[in-house]
Amino acid sequence: MICRYNQETQEPKVEKGVVTMSETIRLPAPVIAPTPPHSKWEFEYQAFLRLLRQLRTTYRDH
Repeated sequence: MICRYNQETQEPKVEKGVVTMSETIRLPAPVIAPTPPHSKWEFEYQAFLRLLRQLRTTYRDH
């Protein structure tokens, strides 16, 4: 049995035959959505991390 990646449907396609070690299957990477912050502290910390670069340039000499 040979399993190949069908470019048109983007699904694995199985065919009868001999599987060789040189044949590989490439599947697209799964889409992983970021999880939202669970608490107010996590929400504020994520906002701080997003603004950190700007804060460093603004308050560089303080």
